[in-house]
Amino acid sequence: MWSATHKIVFVGHNGRRRTWVVGLAPEGAAYTYAEWTAYGTADWECDNGVWTFQGQALPGPGTVVVRALRRGEA
Repeated sequence: MWSATHKIVFVGHNGRRRTWVVGLAPEGAAYTYAEWTAYGTADWECDNGVWTFQGQALPGPGTVVVRALRRGEA
């Protein structure tokens, strides 16, 4: 069962903001609800506290903030 565990906010150098709410699986994949229900591949992953997007440090030039969610928060 999918449960939101983290919110990821990426702000590109152009000012464009993208937000993902993900559920972190025990193996480190962080699935959005859409990825989880489609049995898709997770774009985000966390390995020993290091977050990556499709195998890269960031989805592009900019900054990323990852925040753990409390139960029931999204």
